[in-house]
Parts: sequence; structure tokens; C-alpha cells
Amino acid sequence: MSCLKRDLIIITLIFLFAIGIINIINNKKKIKIVLFNENTRKKEKNIEQFERENNVEVEIEKMDFYSVLSKMEEKKIFSEKLPDVFMAANDWMGEIVNEGIAEKVKPKDLEDIIPSIREGVRVNKNYYAYPYRLETMFLFYNKNYILNIPKNISELLYLKQKIENETEKYGVIFPTDEIYYHYPWYKYLGGGVNGIATLDKKDIVMKNEIDFIGRNFQYMNRNSVIKKYNNEESLMMINGSWEIEKVMNNKFQTEYGMIKDENFKPFIGFKSFVVYKKSKNKKAAEKLVKFLIDKERQRKFSKDKWHISPNKTVFYSGINKASKELAWCIENPEIMPSNLLIRNNCNTAGELLSRVVKNKEDVEKSILELFGGRK
Repeated sequence: MSCLKRDLIIITLIFLFAIGIINIINNKKKIKIVLFNENTRKKEKNIEQFERENNVEVEIEKMDFYSVLSKMEEKKIFSEKLPDVFMAANDWMGEIVNEGIAEKVKPKDLEDIIPSIREGVRVNKNYYAYPYRLETMFLFYNKNYILNIPKNISELLYLKQKIENETEKYGVIFPTDEIYYHYPWYKYLGGGVNGIATLDKKDIVMKNEIDFIGRNFQYMNRNSVIKKYNNEESLMMINGSWEIEKVMNNKFQTEYGMIKDENFKPFIGFKSFVVYKKSKNKKAAEKLVKFLIDKERQRKFSKDKWHISPNKTVFYSGINKASKELAWCIENPEIMPSNLLIRNNCNTAGELLSRVVKNKEDVEKSILELFGGRK
């Protein structure tokens, strides 16, 4: 074989190889994922790793949780072109499934998820989402004044009254403008998740709970609660696990935990990934989601104080304090109902939480009227 002929063959092979590489690059699958606009740095870094390892291009869009919730309530989200993967709260699952936008999840893909949490994404006989992060409510308390967390609700109420009698500070505060934060008190007075789900305005427990809150607590929204606690205007605060980093770095020592009282259990909610049923890249989307909820990724995410993993191995390893605190009730939790969009439907006490609230002004007006106009 002549040198010229050999060189031509080599050049041809190199050219064909280059064309193949270009085709592979051009044929990258593209996936779009919508993340709630929280601390997404670690998720983005891991998604970049997934892109490199799987020859996939992932477009990330960030959306505010409450903006998505508003769209859900108004049914607007169902008329939009949805991404391949989107995040959802477990109490949205009923609407999502009824609208036919969620791809079913194989039970084997959820084998590593805590059983009680796995049931939270089941509608009828099928699973429709991949749990990603748990959330609940904790009692935050000022260690300069309070050495140990109250053992039960009676001790909490006694301590609250003692603080308010002896100082000019609040004993305990919480956001009164959302039912998510009302639930422990509803539970304390004899209610349960089924009562919350029915939104029955004749519910005697609900009436008692609203009256109890009106007599004992001042109306506050989420932002004002954090501000007052960080300014030491209140020595205790009931708030979500997602707020941990906002209060752990303040000027005084803060501790948090759960009041281990069966009669004061908070909701356990969780965020999940849903694969869009009509996605054109369904297999790649499912692969991305399974990558983000696997043990290795969840272990990394749980290095953040507020990330509570639904992965059994990671959760029970006690990787962070939030997981350790939640462990006492994880086997028999109060899971927010998935058959109704109740969070904002119930976040006003107007007509005993039985009507849909249209906007923030309505929420505040109803709460203030019910609580005697106190502000």
C-alpha cells in the first residue's frame, strides 16, 4: 500500500470519527427541570455532573414556591407547557394526578425511601413522584433564657405564660396566616388530618382551635415571625425546618428541636420531583431524578442543616440534627393530605378555613377580623 493511499485512509477515518463526535454532541438529549427558588447551588453542581456523565443538556429554571402554588390553585399551571421534571409539594399530588400530568413511578424506584413518606406520593394504587426533601416544624428557642426544650405542650404553654408575665417579650410566636402552622394546635385540641382535609366549617375542634389561637397568640406572617425572633422580641418560635439557617447564625445562641408530645405532632410535608407524563425525553428525565434522590447525592445535600433526606439510609444515619429530631415520629407521621390543595385554601380562618383565599389581602383581613383586629 502506497504511503499516499494509507494517508488518505487515515484522514478519512479521522474525518468520519470527527463527524461522529459532532453528531453525538448535536444529538444531546435536552431536559428542562424546574426547581423551587431555594438554596439550589448543590443541586446545580450535581446536575452538571449528571450532564457530563450522561451526555445530556439540562436547562434549569428556578421559580418561587408560592408563585407555583398560586398557579396550582388557579389551575393555570395545567394549561401551560410543562417541563420534563418539576418540583411539587406532596399535598398537590391529588390535583397533579387528576390532571393527568404525572408519569407513574415504579415501586422499585422508591425502595430506598422511608415507607411512611413513600405512601405520601401514592394516589390510589400508584406512585407519582420521587420524594426529595422532608420538611416539618420545629420549636426554636433562645438558649440565653431557655436551657432545654419543653417536654410536652403543657410545659410549653406554662413557659410561654411565665415569660410573658415576667418580661416584655413574647413567650412563643408562629405564623398564624397559614394552616400549616395551625395544625399542631388543632391536633392538640383533638383534631386530625382528616378534619383538615374536609374543611368542614361545622368542625367543633376547628372552632375551638381558632378561638384558642385568637385568645393566646398575636397575628403574624412568616416574615414578621423570623424578624421578631431574631430581634429577641420572642424567646421561642415555631417555624419550618427550611428556616433553620435564617435563625442559627443570629447574635444569640439558638437551639431547636421537636416537642415529643403525641398530642402536638406537626405536619410532615415534603418536596418531590415529578416527571411530566408527556415529556419527549422521559427516560432521561427519570434517570436525572433517580440520580438526584440516590444515596450519594442525598448524603451530600444533607450536609445542609435544613435538608432532611427521605432516603432511609441517609435519614437514619443521623447525618444532621434535623433528621435526628424528626426520627421520633417518622414511622407514624401526620402527613399533609394529598387529596386537596389545602395549604392556601386553608391559610385563612375566614369561614373557619372553608373558602379559597384569593390573595394576601384577603388572608390578612380575615385573620385580623377573627382575632379581634389585633395586630
